[in-house]
Amino acid sequence: MNKKILFLGVGGIGVSALAIAAKKLGAEVAGYDSKPNKLTTKLESLGIDIFSSPSEVDVTNFNMIVYSTAISGSHPLLSKAREIGLQCLQRASFLAILMEDFKQSIAVTGTHGKTTTSSVLATLLSKLDPSSSFVVGGLVKHTNSNIEVNGTDRLVLEADESDASFLHLSPNVVIITNIDLDHMGTYKDCYDNLVDNFYNFLNKLSVIKAYICVDDEGCQDLLSRNDLSNKNITTYGFDKDADVRIVDYKATEKQTDFTVVYAGQKLAFTTSLPGRYNALNIAVGIAVCLDAGFSYESIRDVLRDVEGVARRFDIYTKTIIGHKVQVIDDYGHHPVEVLNCLSAVKDKYPNKKVIHIFQPHRYSRNRDLFDDWKVALAIADKLILLPTYSAGEEIIEGATSRAMAETLSNCTLVQSFDEAIYQLEQSVNDGTVVLIQGAGDVTSIVEMLNN
Repeated sequence: MNKKILFLGVGGIGVSALAIAAKKLGAEVAGYDSKPNKLTTKLESLGIDIFSSPSEVDVTNFNMIVYSTAISGSHPLLSKAREIGLQCLQRASFLAILMEDFKQSIAVTGTHGKTTTSSVLATLLSKLDPSSSFVVGGLVKHTNSNIEVNGTDRLVLEADESDASFLHLSPNVVIITNIDLDHMGTYKDCYDNLVDNFYNFLNKLSVIKAYICVDDEGCQDLLSRNDLSNKNITTYGFDKDADVRIVDYKATEKQTDFTVVYAGQKLAFTTSLPGRYNALNIAVGIAVCLDAGFSYESIRDVLRDVEGVARRFDIYTKTIIGHKVQVIDDYGHHPVEVLNCLSAVKDKYPNKKVIHIFQPHRYSRNRDLFDDWKVALAIADKLILLPTYSAGEEIIEGATSRAMAETLSNCTLVQSFDEAIYQLEQSVNDGTVVLIQGAGDVTSIVEMLNN
């Protein structure tokens, strides 16, 4: 890649990954972000110049600009670049160019589970074939990175449906984990429009193989399209008609065991990742690896050490007012994700009381899924509900944490992390497990708790 590229919004996990990938593929790379962070520090350690003020940057030194969705069209650097005729690409458009350097690309998309699924698959392939590469939306625990470029044969990437930018991509293999109501503003609040976009993504000429979760209603709606009959589609799930079927699922505090029935074989696996939803995420990764020619035995052996991605059911042991308890940190922020995670908590710790500290994310999501939240947040024995993390949105009346709390009998509404910890201390004992969950800054509570 013989280019000089400036990445705008390089402190974000998606754009930072692309900057690293471009550098490893031979481009001259620099980055801009108004708020330096751990990711920009990492980029600097890799020899990438980072700027934090527009006045420090001369865009005429570059022949391409790549920008994140957080960069507005009026940003001075982006405006100047367009004014002088530089090629300016949104993150997904650049990812599409990056993909051209690889012989095979495997794109993972869906409303939920795409980061975990892509991370599990990336880890499996990294262990089975050290020349495999990946670009995903979270820190893969195997490498403590969201990006690895080890060769140009095979690339695993996460394809983002939230802004429909996945339509810029042309992968060879597609995994669709589910299709659910989220980010509906992107789809004009129309479910059919949402399914149409997944159909358009799947129906690209470049796609030669697809794996679709048949357990999911949205995926079933997609599969009902008669004009997909020309695609090589493999379904997966617990459903009895799945091509890749999960059976004999069993969870304990230490591990999860299940069997995959595929192509006439019954193959037993063990993983440290809990929950039926993780069995789904893993099963499709197993199927991709089997179809790529890797042996059952080698997949089974490496799977035992696959940890997945950061902030997905991360378990810590904390001492809280003298009680040693398991504290789980999780990124889930959609009712389906919350239900799946709480189900996994109960599978793993069937005899413990569950205390759930939850930070809602976006008022629009609260509003659009209000009735679903009433179900998902009622599962825990005790819910400690924090103010909604706005993610830049204005308050929507009737869609606040207070409005949600009024519908829940197990709920204590708090206004701060300190108050959440105080309420936790009033309820915790040796027989409890704590789930701290949300996509905002709620993870800070984990560090605030005494070890």
